Amino acid sequence: MSGEPLLLDFVGELFRIVPGAPFQIGREGDLILDEDNLFLHRRFLIIEHDADLWWVANIGSRIGATITERSGTSRSWVSFRVEVGCPIYD
Repeated sequence: MSGEPLLLDFVGELFRIVPGAPFQIGREGDLILDEDNLFLHRRFLIIEHDADLWWVANIGSRIGATITERSGTSRSWVSFRVEVGCPIYD
């Protein structure tokens, strides 16, 4: 798969993400967030390269995410996964 690697800066910790290898974020994965927090999904976000673009997907089922570029002037909200026929709230 072609494409340039993506450099992810998470609170000063740098991660180099290469095309063709999905990068998982959560209590388990490539970037571990708060592994003792049972309210956080094991697999929360995934970053992938497809069709010459980098994609961020929220693969959790209850928590939204905010993605911000370095200067903070641009921000995106990534909603949690909603499947047809499944209730959003129990």
